[in-house]
Amino acid sequence: MATEEIDTTKFNSILEFNDFFDDLFLELVHKRSRLNSLVKFRDQAKSLADKEKAQFEIDYAIFDFESQAYFPLLCKKTNKPEKVCSYEDLTYAAKREFDYLLERANSTENVLFKAHYFHLLWRCPSMYIPNHLDHLFR
Repeated sequence: MATEEIDTTKFNSILEFNDFFDDLFLELVHKRSRLNSLVKFRDQAKSLADKEKAQFEIDYAIFDFESQAYFPLLCKKTNKPEKVCSYEDLTYAAKREFDYLLERANSTENVLFKAHYFHLLWRCPSMYIPNHLDHLFR
């Protein structure tokens, strides 16, 4: 399936978009088909929350794991991404993004997406992980 074949106007929410791609990801002709569809969905979404979450998904999709960088979330003390920062010290927007990333990692049924989201969480600054992922190791 190519990007041109995907009608993003049929999705009423980011949840519907994610469900569609969770099921059909392996049928896409190019990996960029999902990214291109995310951009189209973000641009046409009416809800600001859906636009924001679509942008999060775009950021997750283009994150370069090979760079050995940590996943950037802004610390409210410095307003910059920090290597070590507790959840409480994140900006409000960074907390929303982290919470959405954790929600997606736990909710997706697609094992490739699940691995990708948890890899992003693993790349978050070290202080986030113990506070929010304890349940995974029990």
